[in-house]
Amino acid sequence: MGIEIFGNLRSNKRLEACLDKVREGFAYGSNPVLAHEGTSGAYVIKGAGEDSNALGVFKPIDEEPFAPHNPRGM
Repeated sequence: MGIEIFGNLRSNKRLEACLDKVREGFAYGSNPVLAHEGTSGAYVIKGAGEDSNALGVFKPIDEEPFAPHNPRGM
C-alpha cells in the first residue's frame, strides 16, 4: 500500500514524519480500523506495535452515507 503526498505539502516536515510512522505501521502489519462512531466509513490509522497511538483518520469518499460502499449500510 503506497502513501503519497500531492501538492505543496512536501515541505511540511511534521506531516512527512507522521506519514513515515504510518508506513512503518503498515509494514509491521497494522491495518486501518473502522471507527466506532458515525454513519460513514472513517478509519483510524495507527503506527507499529499493539500500544501505538492513533496517527490519523481518513474517510473514503465512496463510504459516505448513501454512497455505494458505506460499511454501515447507510
